[in-house]
Amino acid sequence: MELAQKVLAIAQAQRIVALDAAESGTNFAADFEGTVTAIWEGIDKSGAGLVSYDGKTYKSVRLGITSLFKGSRVQLSYVKGVYYSNW
Repeated sequence: MELAQKVLAIAQAQRIVALDAAESGTNFAADFEGTVTAIWEGIDKSGAGLVSYDGKTYKSVRLGITSLFKGSRVQLSYVKGVYYSNW
C-alpha cells in the first residue's frame, strides 16, 4: 500500500509541474542538454521537488524515494516538458 501511495504522489507532483508550466506559458525546451548534476533545495507545498542548477531553481518530479538533505547533489533531467530529479 505504501508503494501505491508513493506512486500516486509522484504522479500528482508530475501533473502539478505540467499544469504550472502550461499556465505560465513556459517554453518546453530545457535550459541544458541531457542530465546534469544539480543541488536539492527541498519540496514545495504542492509536493514538487525544488532543485537548483546554474543559478536557477526548477520544479521537478521527484523520482527518488528516500529522504534527502538540502544541499545534496541530485541528477536533473528534462523529458517532454517535465523536469525530473533523481538520487
